[in-house]
Amino acid sequence: MSAPTPVKRRSESPFSGAPASSRRSRVALSTTLPLLLLLLPAICISQPKHEILVLHSYHKNFEWTDSEMSGLHDQLMAGGMQFESYIEYLDTKRFPDPERLGIVLDGLVEKYWNKEFDAVVTADDNALYFLLENREALAPGVPVVFCGINTDPAPALVGVSGVTGVLEGVSLRETIDVALDLHPGTREIVVAYDRTTTNLALIERMETIEPDYSGRVDFRYLEAESMEDLITETSLLGPGSIVLFLNISLGLSGSFLDYHESIARVREAVAVPLYSSWDFYMGHGIVGGRMTNGRMQGATAGAMVNRILRGTPADSIPILTESPNQFMFDDVELRRFGVDHDRLPPGSTIINQPHNFYEINRRIIHIVAGVLFFLVAAIFVLAHNILQRRRAERALLAERGRLKRALAHESLLAESAELLNMTDDHRSVLGRLLERMIEEMRLDKVSLYSFAENTKRSSVIESRVSERGVVIPDEDIVYFGPDDGVYTRILRNERIVVDDIATMAPYAREICLKREIGSVVILPVQVAGRIMGVLGFSRIKPHNWRSDEIAVFATMADMVANAWERQEQIRARREAEQRHIEAVRTLEESVRMASLGVMAAGITHEISQPLNAIKVTTDSALFWDKHHDGEIPERIKTKLRQISDGAERIDAIVRHMRRFRTTREELRPVDMNAAVRSAFSLVESQVHAHGIACRLELCRGPLWVLADELQMEQIVINMAINAVHALDEVDHKEKMIRIVTRDEGESAWLEVHDNGVGLPEEEGFSIFDPFFSTRTEGIGTGLGLAIVKLFVESFGGEIRHQDNDDGGASFLLRLNPATAGGGG
Repeated sequence: MSAPTPVKRRSESPFSGAPASSRRSRVALSTTLPLLLLLLPAICISQPKHEILVLHSYHKNFEWTDSEMSGLHDQLMAGGMQFESYIEYLDTKRFPDPERLGIVLDGLVEKYWNKEFDAVVTADDNALYFLLENREALAPGVPVVFCGINTDPAPALVGVSGVTGVLEGVSLRETIDVALDLHPGTREIVVAYDRTTTNLALIERMETIEPDYSGRVDFRYLEAESMEDLITETSLLGPGSIVLFLNISLGLSGSFLDYHESIARVREAVAVPLYSSWDFYMGHGIVGGRMTNGRMQGATAGAMVNRILRGTPADSIPILTESPNQFMFDDVELRRFGVDHDRLPPGSTIINQPHNFYEINRRIIHIVAGVLFFLVAAIFVLAHNILQRRRAERALLAERGRLKRALAHESLLAESAELLNMTDDHRSVLGRLLERMIEEMRLDKVSLYSFAENTKRSSVIESRVSERGVVIPDEDIVYFGPDDGVYTRILRNERIVVDDIATMAPYAREICLKREIGSVVILPVQVAGRIMGVLGFSRIKPHNWRSDEIAVFATMADMVANAWERQEQIRARREAEQRHIEAVRTLEESVRMASLGVMAAGITHEISQPLNAIKVTTDSALFWDKHHDGEIPERIKTKLRQISDGAERIDAIVRHMRRFRTTREELRPVDMNAAVRSAFSLVESQVHAHGIACRLELCRGPLWVLADELQMEQIVINMAINAVHALDEVDHKEKMIRIVTRDEGESAWLEVHDNGVGLPEEEGFSIFDPFFSTRTEGIGTGLGLAIVKLFVESFGGEIRHQDNDDGGASFLLRLNPATAGGGG
C-alpha cells in the first residue's frame, strides 16, 4: 500500500504564488479605485438586479461543473428575485499551474474593478481558496457561499467573516461497505487517484477510515501519473480485488481527459468491479456506490445565496457538513458480476434496468381494463339514445345551416346595397361586388352584361365577368343568339335556371361549354321598364340551385337595376345642368360682346373727327409745300408724311372696329412674318423703354395665313403689350419676350412667351373675358386678350395659354394656312 501524498494547507496554498506584478497592480488599483468610484453616475450605486459572481474551479462543459451551475441557477430562479450572474472558470484541471492563476487574477481584477457584487459563489476547493487568498482585490467584504468542498475549510476560515457553504461530503465509507457486502470474497481494495487538490484531501480521509477494515481487507493506493499507467496497473487485477475510483481526469501522457472517457477506458481494461462516490461516473462502467450529486451541491448553495440576498448575514448561516447523497447502481454492471437486486440497500436507484411493461404498469392495466368493461356496457345501454340524438342533431344542423346561410345572404345583400349606394357610378364597384358574390355564394363565375344590337341580330354585349380568383376586364362577348329561345325569354323578363347545361339548346350549350359552365342562373336586369342586360351566376359542374340562392340572385339583380337607373338619372341631370351652364355662359358672353360693340362704336365716333382734322392738316401742309417748293425743310416734310400715314392707319383700324368681326369672305392671305415685323416696329421703342429684350424667332420665308392684315398686326401688338405689362410685375435681371412663328403644314403657329409672373391657375378660365385684368385697378382696360381671341376665332383659328419653364406665360395661336395667291 503506497503512502498518500500530504495535502497542502492554506499556508501552502497553490494560489499564494501570484507574480509580483499582479500584487503591484492590486495595490495600485486599491489606491485608485475610490477615486474612480467618485466619478461614476449615481445609477451605478443602485442596480436594479442583484449581481452575483460565480467562480468555478474547473471548466465549462465539465459535467460536475455544469451540474453544480444548473442546481445553483434553478435555486436562484426559484427565489423569485431578479439577479445577474457573472460566471468565471479557473480551469485548474486542464491547467493546474499555480503561476497561471496570477494572470487570471489580474484579468478578473481588471474586468470587475467597478463592480459591487451582492454575493460570491465558489464551486469546489480551488475556487474557494483562490477567492480567500484574493478576496480584498476581487470582492472585499462581499458574502461568500461555497459548495463542492472536499477538504476541511476550517483552518482557512480562521478570522474570516461572511463565509458559509456546503461540504461535498463524499461517502467513501458507505461506498466501501456496500462494495464489500455485494462482493463477499473481496481481499483487496485498490484506490485509484491522481494528484489533484480534491484527491489529496480524499486520500487523507481514506487514511483515517482504513484502520476500521484492518484484518478484513487490504487497501492499496494507486497514484496515476498517466492513463497508460492506470490501465496497465488495473488490468493486472484478478478476482478478489475491487477498484475504488476517485476523481481521475488524466489522459494519455498526462493530458486532461473527461471523467466519462477515463472511466470507460479503465472499464475496457479491467475485469474486476469498479466503484465510485460521484454520480457522473454512472452509466460508464462503475457498479455503483453512494453518490455525491453536483446539482444538489449547487442547489444548496443557491438556497443560502437567496437567504443572504433577503438580508440574512452569511455568518449566521451554518456550514453544512453533510450532503444529501444516495445509493445508485448500474444494472448492466450488476448483471455482469452476478449481483442480485435484493442485496442492494433499501431505496437504491438502479439505472439501465430492463423494464417489463406489465410488471411496471400492472395496477394501471387492471384499472384501465375495468374502465373499458364499464364503458362497453355503457355503450350498449346508450346506443339507442345516441342514435336518436344524432337524428335530432342532423335536423338541428340542417336548420342551423339554413339560418346561417340566410344570415350570410342578408349580410351579403346589405354589403352590396352599401357598395351600390356609396357611389354615383355603380360600374366602379362592380368588380368588388361580383367577387363578394363568388366568395359568399361559392360560385365559379358571375357575369354582368349590358345589351347592344348589331347587324347579326345576336346579343353583343359589354361584359364585366368575375371568375374565382380572376377578374376579366370589359370586352365584347357574343352570349346567346336569337334562335335558341334564351334571348327571347330574357327580353320577356323571364328567369332562366339551368341545373345542367346538357338540357339547353345546342347554341347555348356550346357557349356554356366554351366558358366552362356546367349550371347557370340568368336573370334580366330591367331599367326604367327596359331590359338593359342580364346577370349570370354559374358553376363549373351541374348544380341543383336552391330556392334561397335564386332569391338572393333575384334581389341582387333588382339592386343592380336600381343602381343602374339611378346612375342614368344622375347622368341625365348632370347633362341638363351642363347645358344650362353653357347657355348661361353663352348669354353672358353675348352681353359682354354687345357692351364691347357699343363701346367700340363710341370710341370710333369720338376718334374720327380729331383724326380727320389731323389728316387734313398734315395733307394740306404737304400740298402747300408741293406748290412752294423748298419752303418747308425736308426733315419737317418727312415727319408730316409719317403723321399722315399714322392717321390713315388709325382710320383703317377705326373702320375695322366699326365692323369688329371679319367674315370668312373678307379674309385674305397675309404673311404672318411680315405682320409680326410691322407690328413689332410700332411697339419696339415701348418694349425697350421698359428694359425688356425682345427676340423674334420667325420661320424662313413668308408664312401665309388666312387673316386680316390690320387685325393680324393688332393681335401681335396686343400680345406684346400684354407681355410688357406682365414683366412690369417682376424684378428679373433679364426680362425677355420671345415671338415665334412655326409652319407645320396643316397649321401655322404664332407663339408669344415671356418670363414674367405666369398665370394663376384659378384665373385661367376667365382670362379671355372682356374687362378681365390681373393688373392693379385703374390700370388697363382688360380688353386686349378679349380682342385677340375675337380676331383669332374670326380667322377660324384657336388660342390657348400655359405656364412655361421660365416661370412666365405662353400664348399659342393656331391659324389656317393660305397660299400667296389665294385662299387656303
